[in-house]
Amino acid sequence: MTYRVLPDSIPSITPLHELYREKMARGALTDLIETNFHRAGFRYPADTLIAHASEYFRHREYHPEAKGSLDARHAISAHYATHGLTPDPESIVITASTSESYSIIFAALCTAGDEILIPTPGYPLFEYLIEYAGLSATNYRLNEADAWQPDPDEIESLITADTRLLVLISPNNPTGSIVDQKRIARIARVCASHGIAVICDEVFSEFVYDGSLPRPAEHPDLLCFTLNGASKMFASPDLKIAWIAVTGPKEAVEKAVDAIETVNDVFLNCGAFPQSLLPALFRGAHPFIETMRAELRRNRDTLAEWAGSADRVELVTPRGGIHAILRVDDRQARSDETWTYGLLDATGVHVHPGYLYGIERGLTCVVSFLGPNARLADGLGRISGFLGNR
Repeated sequence: MTYRVLPDSIPSITPLHELYREKMARGALTDLIETNFHRAGFRYPADTLIAHASEYFRHREYHPEAKGSLDARHAISAHYATHGLTPDPESIVITASTSESYSIIFAALCTAGDEILIPTPGYPLFEYLIEYAGLSATNYRLNEADAWQPDPDEIESLITADTRLLVLISPNNPTGSIVDQKRIARIARVCASHGIAVICDEVFSEFVYDGSLPRPAEHPDLLCFTLNGASKMFASPDLKIAWIAVTGPKEAVEKAVDAIETVNDVFLNCGAFPQSLLPALFRGAHPFIETMRAELRRNRDTLAEWAGSADRVELVTPRGGIHAILRVDDRQARSDETWTYGLLDATGVHVHPGYLYGIERGLTCVVSFLGPNARLADGLGRISGFLGNR
């Protein structure tokens, strides 16, 4: 008997990834695309976790709730209140990850063939999540010449009768851009007028280095799903807890929350322990987040200073997040893949080729400035040497 599988949905291992694994196994790797906060040296202070775990496991008793723990939802709501937003705890749904949040929203609000507008450049995960949900992705552009901002007019031109949702990622991965207040307002008006909800992915919201973070949730006429979680905010990817905060017109919010709650109730993926821990994480987070932000700002500045003095490299300085796009003037006119392979082979420095993120013009690579400053400076110096030899 032959069993049906979906091999076309599974990306093959590229020569670049094979070389990466070889270098890593030999300890000859300088990883400038690290995105794991633990491997980068950031961990939420253990004392809070240990004290809460001791108390929790002495008295634990499972009471599943389809939206998630009410105490945790109140803590999330209080967090947003400090930023001038007031999502009702009853309009917040707790999930195991931001990726799961996307899948739950797609399952609750969309039917097969619906279109989702997503940014390009963009993280390739979204296309896979959309494909697995039986939906289709339509890309809107982030303009490099305009600090990687979206064009609300282009977004409106892409809307069809099948468009259901628009994904907005701010701070953005991989551009490091933050959508400005004027464009947020215009995008909110466009989407609200067409009955299209916005998913605003804010997982890097605590890492803003220049200015403020405008939010679609500030616009009361827009149905908005704001996503975040503990992975980046608390440097705790192992806890597997995230959330969807739904805001907008009352009737639309109630219908959307009811649909999302039903889907979430099917799986109840987020564990009771991390939900119980969330209020304590919020209470003790401020000094820890300030320390992380300061270290990442230093790294961001190191990257910007290097790019400003390096030959044959251009950078739009990231305003937030942990990623940036480097545009490289390669005199051998190689592809992204060939150049990044050559860099890794010759220097041990690992970056991502830009094509993985939908960047089609010129030679680009994506770097992360998460991790020790000395490692970043060393890796950037090796890139300079590699460029100087070519």
